[in-house]
Amino acid sequence: MKKKIIAAAAIAVLAVSFGGCSSGNGAHVPISEEVMNANPWTDHESLDEAAEIVGFTIESTGDVELENPVYRVCKGINLLEIQGDNGNMIRKAEDDGDISGNYTEYDYTSEITSGEITATVKGESEDVINVIIWQNGKFAYAVNSEKGFTAEETGNIIADIK
Repeated sequence: MKKKIIAAAAIAVLAVSFGGCSSGNGAHVPISEEVMNANPWTDHESLDEAAEIVGFTIESTGDVELENPVYRVCKGINLLEIQGDNGNMIRKAEDDGDISGNYTEYDYTSEITSGEITATVKGESEDVINVIIWQNGKFAYAVNSEKGFTAEETGNIIADIK
């Protein structure tokens, strides 16, 4: 009798354990419906089209050359991006952090001020800035460049991009 009670208890524990794979209401949900979209980015024909989705735009590109620009939106974090096929990229988001997406360890990191804005810059050296990150009001900005910017270009970019 004792063995039957132990066996029944073990079966009950297993049944409860397997119940954790349901959708919460006891119904079985196929795994494909539980998996999120792996790519939150959408490409758009124009900056206006992309801006309509996020509710803001990038008003200037400053000294950033964007050859054959692609306009992208990351809906998950409400981020607007203009990406050139020459390795330059501008990002803007309603955020207060580093939205650059660039995790490269650069030899040079510093802060510079342009007008009333202080930005973090990273690059190969003081003369070649590859990443610029700053905050202006409720928006975070980031500019990435494979080739890099001069200190003068960097100051103009921070002042110009809105």
